[in-house]
Amino acid sequence: MLIVGSVINLFTGFMALMIAAQGGELWVAAMVHFATLPYNVFLVLALWRTSGRSTVMAWTSLVWLGAVTML
Repeated sequence: MLIVGSVINLFTGFMALMIAAQGGELWVAAMVHFATLPYNVFLVLALWRTSGRSTVMAWTSLVWLGAVTML
């Protein structure tokens, strides 16, 4: 989750910044940035439903979700 999700979020975040820097519409940049949100929520929910997860891992996934959503 941390590696694959973070790489995908870095790519879409970079694309959103490029759209905004090139003078594109801000709503398009916001849509590109938040396009991965359903996938990120899926990753976190899948981790929370895993039977062998630790409490630290579960709460770290929530922190990760907040960080990639806001950054």
